[in-house]
Amino acid sequence: MAETLIRSINDLALLRRIQLRPGWSNGLEDTAGSGPELAIELTARLGWPEPRILPDAPRAHEYPVLILHDEIGWAVAERREASGHIVVLRNDDRERWPLNAECKFLDIVLPEAPSQKPFVRAIDVFVDGIARRKRVLALAILATVMVNLIALATSIYSMQVYDRVIPRGSFSTLWALSIGAVVALGFDFVLRVVRARLLEQEAAKIDSEVSEFFFARANDVRLDARPPSIGTMAAQLRGMEQIRSTMSSATIFALTDLPFALFFILVVAQLGGIIALVMVVSFPVSLLLALLLGRLIREDTKKVQVSGNRKNGLLVEALDAAETVKANRGGWFLLARWNGLIADLHRHELPVKDLQSISGSIFSTIQQLAYIATISWGAVQVFDNKMTMGALIACSILAGRINGPLIGQLPGMVINWAYTRISLEMLDGIMKL
Repeated sequence: MAETLIRSINDLALLRRIQLRPGWSNGLEDTAGSGPELAIELTARLGWPEPRILPDAPRAHEYPVLILHDEIGWAVAERREASGHIVVLRNDDRERWPLNAECKFLDIVLPEAPSQKPFVRAIDVFVDGIARRKRVLALAILATVMVNLIALATSIYSMQVYDRVIPRGSFSTLWALSIGAVVALGFDFVLRVVRARLLEQEAAKIDSEVSEFFFARANDVRLDARPPSIGTMAAQLRGMEQIRSTMSSATIFALTDLPFALFFILVVAQLGGIIALVMVVSFPVSLLLALLLGRLIREDTKKVQVSGNRKNGLLVEALDAAETVKANRGGWFLLARWNGLIADLHRHELPVKDLQSISGSIFSTIQQLAYIATISWGAVQVFDNKMTMGALIACSILAGRINGPLIGQLPGMVINWAYTRISLEMLDGIMKL
C-alpha cells in the first residue's frame, strides 16, 4: 500500500510541476498503516506538513489532489466530470471512478525544491536555508549562552577561593567549590560537542540545498549568455561553502558572543568598579579597528578572489581539454597564462596578508595592554580596599574572556567576510545570467 501511495505522490508532484528531491522516498516502502493514517505517517517520517482530509469533493481550482478508494487504493484526482465521475491518474493510466462515499480526498503540501524557489539575490538563498532551521540555531545559541555562563562561573570560583578559602583555610568549601567547577566544565564539554554536531549536521543540509539551487541555475543559463571561461564560472560556484560557514559563525557571534561581551563588562563593573573602563575602551576600539580593516582590504580581496577563480578556471579547462592542447601544441601558451595568473594572485594577495598580519599584531597588543591595565589598576584598587584580591582575579579572567576569544577572532572574521561578500557578488552575477 505504501508503494502505491509513493507512486501517487510522485504523480501529484508531476502534475503540480514540483520537483521532489532525488531519492526522497528511500526507506519509506515499509511505512505501516492503512487509509489516511498511512499518508499521515509517511509525511511525518518525511518531515512534511500533515495532509488535510477534505470533507467534501474538491472544487475545480483545488485539483489535483490525492484520492483514496476503499477498494481500489491510492491515485491522483485530476478533475471532476459533469457526469459525477472523477478522472484519476493511476499507474500511468487515466481512469474514471464514480464519486461515492468510498472516495476520500487528501490535500498534501509538497515541499518546493530549492532550485525552484524564486530568489533574486544570492544571499537570500543562504538566509532562507539558515532561517528554516531556527530551532537548531536557537539550540546552538542556547548552548553558547550556557558556555559563556560557565566561563562566568569559573571566574566566580577563583574569586571565592582567593577571598574565602585561602584566608580562612576552609578546605571543605574548597572541595565543594571544586566539585561544582568540575561538573560545570563537564557540562561545558558536552555543550560544545553537541553544538558542533548540531551545526555540522545542519550545515551539510544547507550545503546540499544551496548547491542544488546554484547548480540548477547554472544549468539554466542560456548558451549565448555563458561567460567565455566556464572554468572560472565553476570556480565561482565553489565559494558557497565559505559563504555558509561565514554567515553561520557571524550569526552566532552577533547574537551571543557580542551581547555577552557587554554582559561581562557589566559583571566586571560590579566586581571591580572603575577598572571596567579598561574593557569599555578596549572592546569598542577593537570593533572599530575591525571595521576599518574591512574597508582597507575590500578592493584587494576582490582582486584576489577574481585572480584565484581565473587560475582555478584555467586549470580545469586545461585538464579537460588536454587532448586538444597537446594536439595543437598549446601547452607553452597555457603555461605562460598560468604563470601570469599566479603572479597576479600573489601581487593582490600580499597587501591582504600584510594587513591581516598587522591587524593581528595590533589586536594582540590591545589584549596585552588591556590585561596590564586591568592588573595594575586593580592592584591599586586592592591596596585602597576598594576591591578584594579574589575580585581582581575574577576581573582579570573576565577581561581575558572579552579581550581574548572575542577580540582574537575579529581579524579572521573580517577577512572571511570580505571574501564572502565578493563570493556573493559573483553568485549574483551568475543568477543574473
